[in-house]
Amino acid sequence: FEFDRLEFETGSASLTPRSRQQIVDVARILNAYPNARVQIAGFTDNTGDEAANMSLSRGRAESVMNALRENGAAAANLSAQGFGSQNPVATNATEEGRARNRRVTLTVAG
Repeated sequence: FEFDRLEFETGSASLTPRSRQQIVDVARILNAYPNARVQIAGFTDNTGDEAANMSLSRGRAESVMNALRENGAAAANLSAQGFGSQNPVATNATEEGRARNRRVTLTVAG
């Protein structure tokens, strides 16, 4: 699952207020499946220092995890990891491609 309405402040792991409804919706779904285990993965584009990208992607994944927990998702079932610019889904040669590569995904098991 890839978030389609999730936004962060530029260069930050802080979720924007516009992201709140999607977090609430996903937490509600997760609450309906209390045994589901969720891996939250953060990704960046390839712009800048990769060490900074790894830190930013991890921080964004953790922000999503914490927001889901705050909205009632089972804390024990959530984990977060950052991948930096690894695993792009689009070219980093265009702004549109870089925007697609800056993402947070959920993998649900169970």
